[in-house]
Order: sequence, then structure tokens, then C-alpha cells
Amino acid sequence: MFRLFDEGQLGDYLNEKRKLVHYLVENEPELTILKADEYFINHIIEKEYVEVPQFNFEEIYVEDIEKIKNGNPEMIFNFKLSFTGDKELLKLKPTNHLNWTIDANVEKDHVLCFEIIDNDDDVTVIKDKFRITVDNIKKQLENFADEVEAYNNQLPVLIENKLVERKNRIIKRKQKLELLNSLENIEKRSAV
Repeated sequence: MFRLFDEGQLGDYLNEKRKLVHYLVENEPELTILKADEYFINHIIEKEYVEVPQFNFEEIYVEDIEKIKNGNPEMIFNFKLSFTGDKELLKLKPTNHLNWTIDANVEKDHVLCFEIIDNDDDVTVIKDKFRITVDNIKKQLENFADEVEAYNNQLPVLIENKLVERKNRIIKRKQKLELLNSLENIEKRSAV
């Protein structure tokens, strides 16, 4: 059980992904960096690209569950909504978000389940609670998608900038080394 879109910050997750891009570029061998091309950039994009979870709102299933609470029966409706993508991302709160969450769990890796308690014995109230929940999930997903899309769009530029920065440092260091080696040779020749 977890709190949907409420157990961590999406912004923090994306910042960690940015740091990982930096780490990946900084830890490649120098020769790889000097020869890096579009293939290298695309390889990192593939590794660090974030897929927004996608829900199939057309196919929602519901089960009824009766639980005993304080000696009294309680009717609960367990709604099941299939999705694609990383289930761990469903825990993250987008920077722009609703002040809303719901307890949920994931079954079979890609089925989100949430419960609505029948306190009123009125199907209209349950339908209204369900619609509000689905509308809130959709809005949170929009906010989530906006933030992830911004990250994904800047990913090629981020990688390219890190790559150019590292490549320039390597070239500059090699030029200094070459210059120092040529000075040493000059000094050896003039000492002869």
C-alpha cells in the first residue's frame, strides 16, 4: 500500500537522473569521450529517458469486498485500473500538484488498485467518488507528464553540454601536456 503521487518528489527524482547523466559522461574513458557522436548521446538518452505512466481509463474493473470493522460489516469497492510504465513513479508527486492523494497498491505489476468505502449505501455517491478519483488521477498525470516532458526535452542538450565540457577539458589538458613536453625537448636541446 502506498500514497498515490505522494511519497516522494518527482523533481528530486529527475534531479538525480540529471546527476546520473553527469556521472555517466564523467566516468567514460577519455577515448570514448573524444570519439563520442550522436550514437553516444542517443545511448545515454535511452538509458535516462523517463516514460510517463499511461493508464487505460477505458477498462476499469471493480470488485466488492465486505470487511468487518468494529464488529460491523463494511462494504468496500476495489477499483482496478491497468497502466503501463514504472510503478515506482506512481509514488512521486509532481512539482505542480493537487493537494490530493489516495491509498493505492499495484497488483500484477501493472494494475493500480484503490478502494472506495460505501458509507452511504448509495451507488450515486460511489460513482461520484469514483469520478472525482479518476479526474484527480488524470490531473496529477497531466502535471506529472508536463514535468517529465520538460526533463526529456532537455536531456539531449544536457548530455551534449556535459560531453562538450568534458571533451574540452580533455583537449585542454592534452594541449598543456604536449606544450610541456615540447618545452622539455627544447630545454634538452639547448643544454647540448
